[in-house]
Amino acid sequence: DQSLLLVNGEHRLAEDYQPEVVEFRDTDLYMDPSVVEPLEELLAANTKATGEKLLLVSTYRSAEEQAQVLEEETGVAAQVGASEHQTGLGLDVCVSGKAQRRFIDSETGIWVDRNAWQYGFIIRYPKDKTKITGYIYEPWHLRYVGREAAQEITALDVTFEEYIAMVRSDRIQWLQEETQYDDQNP
Repeated sequence: DQSLLLVNGEHRLAEDYQPEVVEFRDTDLYMDPSVVEPLEELLAANTKATGEKLLLVSTYRSAEEQAQVLEEETGVAAQVGASEHQTGLGLDVCVSGKAQRRFIDSETGIWVDRNAWQYGFIIRYPKDKTKITGYIYEPWHLRYVGREAAQEITALDVTFEEYIAMVRSDRIQWLQEETQYDDQNP
């Protein structure tokens, strides 16, 4: 399960990283297999709630495709190895007539912002968190992290970076407690 894989400028993918990806429906869009079912549920729930279709703009990108995007969108796109799109867990979405920053001005954008967590997705680069994530607010960029993590991230109102730091801190504390317990009770 790669859903909690942290990828950013400080936590880069190995040069030979190659995720397992599957084609989404009959499109040329690929993603991690764990994303397909929750995404289908998210798409259907959004259409039912808003009457609008949530559209996929970008999903998995190979390192070569990310290099091409970086060349075309210098200063906006992530470096090769630092892009969540290379994991198959990152998605860019839009609604007809409203893409990128304008996405949040749509009924669908508002619905996704409020409800994506129920399906295991987060807005990966939230508003006013650039200093933590390293990226500007991107209401159109969703990241699949799994239902439990998405619920916790949303409830705690933290970024993915902050959440991973909490999880690692808890794990280290648990390991220290277990080691201490084992030392006391051989």
